[in-house]
Amino acid sequence: MRETWKLPVSTIAYIGALTTIPWIIKPLYGLISDLFPIRRKRTKYYLLFNYCSMTILGVIIWIFGLNLVTLIITNLLFALFIASSDVFCDSVMCQYEKKYNMHGKIQAVQWFSIEIAALITSLGGAYIAKYFGYKLAYGLYSIFPFIMFIYLLKYFKEEDTLPKQRPEVLKNIKKALKHKQLWLSLAFLFCFYLSPSFGIPLMVKMREVLHIDKMFIGVLGMTGTIFGLLGYILYFFKFHKFNLKKMLYFTVIFSFISTLFYLYIPNQWILLIYNIIFGTIGAILHIVILTYCAKITPDGAEGFTYAGITSILNAGSMGSSVLGGFLYPRVGYNNLVLISAFATLACILFIPYLRINGGYK
Repeated sequence: MRETWKLPVSTIAYIGALTTIPWIIKPLYGLISDLFPIRRKRTKYYLLFNYCSMTILGVIIWIFGLNLVTLIITNLLFALFIASSDVFCDSVMCQYEKKYNMHGKIQAVQWFSIEIAALITSLGGAYIAKYFGYKLAYGLYSIFPFIMFIYLLKYFKEEDTLPKQRPEVLKNIKKALKHKQLWLSLAFLFCFYLSPSFGIPLMVKMREVLHIDKMFIGVLGMTGTIFGLLGYILYFFKFHKFNLKKMLYFTVIFSFISTLFYLYIPNQWILLIYNIIFGTIGAILHIVILTYCAKITPDGAEGFTYAGITSILNAGSMGSSVLGGFLYPRVGYNNLVLISAFATLACILFIPYLRINGGYK
């Protein structure tokens, strides 16, 4: 878009913003899945449609390429199919997490897989972009939704949803929305993610104050990702056994302490140590939060409720970036870090009043 089509940065930013729209309306997909199963399946046939559509789109772009109009249309469609598939998969995850009392183990596997895929695609995508061009990337991409389509068609088993369950789903949703415990949980999650972000100010500090090389910044990011994988493994085998409410206390306290460490950055090697330690523990705490999100979903309405909860998390993260950008020029880096740390610590006041299993019944 920039180098070949010569589009201004603002236009590229607007196109990127458009693709976030399907992610903002995630609860809608969950509501459709919960209330309108196809052939008594809440997710299977929706996923089949999505993966078939993504395969066809990838092949079309591989053959015919893109212009500005088709780029916008296909980006919106891809975002729609991926965001809704995310919701449908999470609906199944919530059901099995509660049914088999998995304590977040499924989510640990999910996020481990996502990070592995991110490492592969970041390196592979850069190589393809440099030597071959975007068409090949779309052609290779289409292979993976096709594999998922075959898997769903032949091997994926899903329990039937009975017709009489629809009124029960609506009843569960209404009961949950009226229950103060859900709103208290949402307030805790929103405030925790709303803590002002200092990510961009930290990048400025690394480049303009510490004069850290761009390549080393890339190494820092990869280090955090790799040790995050270790965190997911540790959660799967060990930390899922811990009491979830105590882990929520630990999440808030550790997040507070680890944020304060960013007041002391004498050189790039300290940042590398931070990324190793905080990348590992941060991944564990990430699954703790998502496990809590799955726990508070009402039975029979997992798709809608979990999508709504994660949308609250996304809204908090967006607000965090806005707050960080607003505060940084007014208070400076160190004060921003302090505000972020104590805003996180304040969330501990919610935890004594939270019920781990929602308490809707």
